[in-house]
Amino acid sequence: MILRFGKGYRLSVRCPAPSQAEFLRSLESSLPFAKLEDVHCAQLKFNIPQEEVRLGDIFSVMCAAKTDGLIEDFSVSQTTLDDVSLNWRMLYLMFSISVSLNDILIFVLDFHQVCE
Repeated sequence: MILRFGKGYRLSVRCPAPSQAEFLRSLESSLPFAKLEDVHCAQLKFNIPQEEVRLGDIFSVMCAAKTDGLIEDFSVSQTTLDDVSLNWRMLYLMFSISVSLNDILIFVLDFHQVCE
């Protein structure tokens, strides 16, 4: 697969809240280079560097997680120009308004509890 805009794959996973911790542990052991970038209730989004893994390996790991009942559904795509642009905008906002990573983590955890 030729990468046009980004440096890898975007993995979107629909995972119910009760299964998320177990799924994240499983993914950490199978694809340790997958970086969690966004959490919105039951939707988790990861960035996976292309040079770290073959696309078939991602599908194998995700199909196993689905078979084990850890996730409901998943999709894999190349990173897009929108993803790259959004990452730059997020970095700009983080530095321009001096938001600490701890503040972001607290916000995400609070929001996650509201969605449960």
